[in-house]
Amino acid sequence: MDKTVPPGAALLLGLIYRTETGHDAPECYEVIFGHNQGKLPKPITSMTLDEIEKAQPQWTKKFGSSAMGAGQFMKNTLDAPGTLRDIEGEMGLTGREKATPDLQDRMAYHLLKRRGFLDFIAGKMSRTAFGNRLSMEWASFPVLADIKGRRRKVKRGQSYYAGDGLNKSLVSPEEVEATLDQVLAMGNLPAAAEADDAFRDMMADEANKIEPVPPAPAKAGRPGWIGIALIVGLAVLAFVGSWFGNSAETVSLIGDDRLGLFGGEGNVWTDIGMSIALSFLRPLVDAAVVAVVGIVALHWQKWFKVDFDAKSRQTLQEALERGALAALEAFGPRASKAKLTAATADYVQRFSGGTVKGFGLSAEDLQQLALPHLAIAKKTVAK
Repeated sequence: MDKTVPPGAALLLGLIYRTETGHDAPECYEVIFGHNQGKLPKPITSMTLDEIEKAQPQWTKKFGSSAMGAGQFMKNTLDAPGTLRDIEGEMGLTGREKATPDLQDRMAYHLLKRRGFLDFIAGKMSRTAFGNRLSMEWASFPVLADIKGRRRKVKRGQSYYAGDGLNKSLVSPEEVEATLDQVLAMGNLPAAAEADDAFRDMMADEANKIEPVPPAPAKAGRPGWIGIALIVGLAVLAFVGSWFGNSAETVSLIGDDRLGLFGGEGNVWTDIGMSIALSFLRPLVDAAVVAVVGIVALHWQKWFKVDFDAKSRQTLQEALERGALAALEAFGPRASKAKLTAATADYVQRFSGGTVKGFGLSAEDLQQLALPHLAIAKKTVAK
């Protein structure tokens, strides 16, 4: 779900998407009426809005409707005015934008607001009135009270468009009402993008209160490349001396006792050479291997542009956001801080245990991290 969509609207849109398309994300974003998306030359999420509008009349002829995407957006017609083209104008779109999942979410949220979502969560519109307005926007939703439908009078539980030979309600009014109650309980919780900004601001404020940490003591120096080169050179010379000292050809050429430098068996220089070679070469080879592995690991992120830590932090923050919402929904904003933070920490542990383990976080750490998310949610609900 696009991060600019508030949690309550996202919850409601999830029900709308499932009911309208028969699929959850991400499949719901590719659906066209009658589940004929497999007959298209390319997915609608790869098409621009202009391309979609150009193709929609053909979809109507072939499949019976121009409805497309998670929100089943339709091309404007005399029978169904005020859909895709109007949304573009109201949102300031050009038509060249691709119908990505995020754009579809923003468009669907725009439709929610047109039908009174903000008035509903502000307590200015009743659940029944808002539910009936939703049924006018999405034909698979039922009316929540008997009203005059598009073509005839319809009863609670029927589609607003009942009688057109095409549409019918696909979800019970009780399920819609239960979802709307949850949406209302979530109130004005901020969208994820707004929560991110508030979270960063709060963390910056907290950081300003922390006393500077004294610099860590300098680490012990390591041998430079010149020192390493000298050690390698000495080891190579010792190894060569040892090899020559034990070579039968060398012994036959220079004799067993010439200066005593390259003798045969039992020669003291041979023993010294072999000792030095074995002492230095093997550790140096091991160190070289470790160094190569370390360099590859160090530059892996730069080479492949993979930022595992950033992804893990994002996963953890999203889990904290969802956990805070779940805790508030379960216990209410007046519950004790300890109860809410513990519930949030438990949620994160259950659904993002791998990330928690990767960061080495304890339950107490999670409860501390949950505080800013709960504070943001509580302040918003209290408004």
